[in-house]
Amino acid sequence: MSEGTVFLYVFLGIGYLIISICLIIKFFQMAKDINILKENYLENDSIDFLIANGYLVEAKRKIFRDVWKDYDMVTILKYCKDEETFDTNYKILKDRYNDLFIRIGEEFPTYDNLRKK
Repeated sequence: MSEGTVFLYVFLGIGYLIISICLIIKFFQMAKDINILKENYLENDSIDFLIANGYLVEAKRKIFRDVWKDYDMVTILKYCKDEETFDTNYKILKDRYNDLFIRIGEEFPTYDNLRKK
């Protein structure tokens, strides 16, 4: 082999390694961007999509599922022993979800029956 051929193979090998490393880095950046989109936009966009297209019943069901899965709702159901704890957690839930209920033309539900237990 001539000296030029060896230099060409070394140059191509180093170039291949650099391009491979760049592609791996780009792949991880894209995966991170997809996770950010998924966390920030997809969950709310599905409710927005349902509301915008007139599927208010389906939007209401999805909002109720989100409310019932919420940690503060679990706290109300399991650990609420006094009215102060109930009122605090209920206010947090209402602040978090009331805008969605207003958009579908409903009032945020009351939980007076939970307070009596």
